[in-house]
Amino acid sequence: MAGGAPALTPHGLRHGHQTWMDEDRIADVLKSERLGHEVPGMRGVYSHVSDVMRAELKAALQEQWAASLLSEPGLRHTQSCLFSMPC
Repeated sequence: MAGGAPALTPHGLRHGHQTWMDEDRIADVLKSERLGHEVPGMRGVYSHVSDVMRAELKAALQEQWAASLLSEPGLRHTQSCLFSMPC
């Protein structure tokens, strides 16, 4: 751990992704698809991911990402670069 920050691992990133989706109330069927899981039982048979669900997830994750950049003082200048603004 450099500077007291925890190391990023694929496992930790998956948990973070799951948490962001939970916070944004993303449908279970879409969360399962994103994480490579199957929805068990009848929900898995009758639930399907729609283009609207994917668009809402994309917008929610973009908002979470932008907020995370703003919360880190050393990364604040990076946000404008990510949104095609002059750096």
